[in-house]
Amino acid sequence: MEVLEPKYLFNEFAFEHLSNLRTAKKWIKKLRENIYNSCFSEFELENSLVELFGQEGFKTLKKRVTEAGLIAYYRSQKDYPVPKILLTDDAPQYDNITEEHQLCWVHEARHYKKLKPKTAVMRKVHEDFMEVLGILQRDESI
Repeated sequence: MEVLEPKYLFNEFAFEHLSNLRTAKKWIKKLRENIYNSCFSEFELENSLVELFGQEGFKTLKKRVTEAGLIAYYRSQKDYPVPKILLTDDAPQYDNITEEHQLCWVHEARHYKKLKPKTAVMRKVHEDFMEVLGILQRDESI
């Protein structure tokens, strides 16, 4: 199996992704001025980011820029099909990889596990629901 070198594309999609991750406008502006409509190899991107932000520091920003470029390239390439739906937990780095992002029910169930119903009726509803999800055994207390 051929291992492909990662590529990083900085098109409009990449900048929308950076904006969705709440990247500061001043950094988005600086990036737009320097790398908009560019496609880089991993080595080229690392060098560009060092030129823009220095060798040390800005680790989170560099990670977000790298991620945005990688996702933009992945979604634009034609060699491998991009699935329509990605099923994951709700971590923001999975947003925008595919057209639709759905949550795994196990991760969704974590929110219901935290509920502490006050009335006997609602405790029963909660217990039944958790049993349907397979989270609680009938003999476990809530």
